[in-house]
Amino acid sequence: MSDPDLDLIQGAAGALNATDARINGFLDSVDDEVDQRLDAAQATLLVRQQAYDTMANNLEGVVLSTMERQIDWLPNEAANNPVNGGHVRTWAELVNFINTCPPGSNVIVRMQDGDHHFSTSTPNHLPFLGSLTFLGIGSTVAGSRPRIVLTPADAGNSINASPFMGPNNSVLRFEKVDIDLGTAPNVGGAFHSGNMWLRLYGITDLQLSSVKVFGDAPYLARVYTGAIVRATLSSVEVDKATLFAPGGILLLYAGSQALTNGAALHSGFTLGTDLLET
Repeated sequence: MSDPDLDLIQGAAGALNATDARINGFLDSVDDEVDQRLDAAQATLLVRQQAYDTMANNLEGVVLSTMERQIDWLPNEAANNPVNGGHVRTWAELVNFINTCPPGSNVIVRMQDGDHHFSTSTPNHLPFLGSLTFLGIGSTVAGSRPRIVLTPADAGNSINASPFMGPNNSVLRFEKVDIDLGTAPNVGGAFHSGNMWLRLYGITDLQLSSVKVFGDAPYLARVYTGAIVRATLSSVEVDKATLFAPGGILLLYAGSQALTNGAALHSGFTLGTDLLET
């Protein structure tokens, strides 16, 4: 005959052993889970450390890849691809691309032969850039180079070209491209006497190299009040128009240039006051 007390003790001991086994099994599973997660975390950390080491050893390359942007302006493409190294078709798409670039970046817009229409009903305020370059990669012959063509807009009894607000405190460069200031239509009158395409603010470095400016609009650019614009001209042809209208201070290095059909480099400035010219 069994002892009831002994049976109780043995039952309790068995239950305790079972509980201990369950606890040990749970702890083992927790240990396994922790080990797996630690291994995964260490692997992730190693990958990130290697990526950081790669970046740290090539900081110049990282900065350049971030701050150097290039886009092709291809009006005849079927679709745009507005990424670094891609292409856009219209001025609006180009402005959208520029607005995605980091502040202070250097943006190169490459243009092939043909017309590239600047057409907008509102001023374009671009973000702060280190530089914005319009670079022709087609013909190098004046009149046959890639062209930026302004689209005149009726402004009552006169014609205005939609303004382009140049990026403040930046370098704005046109190289191996021509700028067509537009043709005033017979209906609607002539261009407004104060019309200009570029509106220059802040401290701006404007560079024209291998560029022809022509068309009916009277001015290419206005130097606005408070602005200091340093303009450098190299192999520039101007037909009919005047390059700069007054307002701020113009520091002009004329370099090599040719003026035809009444064209002028500037009008309304006073040498030694708001104009320094070499």
